[in-house]
Amino acid sequence: MLTLVFSGLTMYLFQVEKLTSDNYQSKEYETQANTLNEENNALEKEYLQKFSMKGALEKTGELGFVRTSRVKYIPVAFDYLARETTY
Repeated sequence: MLTLVFSGLTMYLFQVEKLTSDNYQSKEYETQANTLNEENNALEKEYLQKFSMKGALEKTGELGFVRTSRVKYIPVAFDYLARETTY
């Protein structure tokens, strides 16, 4: 009888330990997921800032580019253009 009580108590302690361990691991995973979510949001914001049209216009201003309204094209004769040759 004493052996049954001791075995039951031992199994109960193992189950409590397993439940506690699983709960702790679950909280760790939740913390990691929240951290990754925050990093993802920061990267998404950074991406939108760098690759948006507004960001491109700001970068061109920083590099000293100016807007032009007069565009001149250089006339090139057809004979001077590269042509694909087939053999």
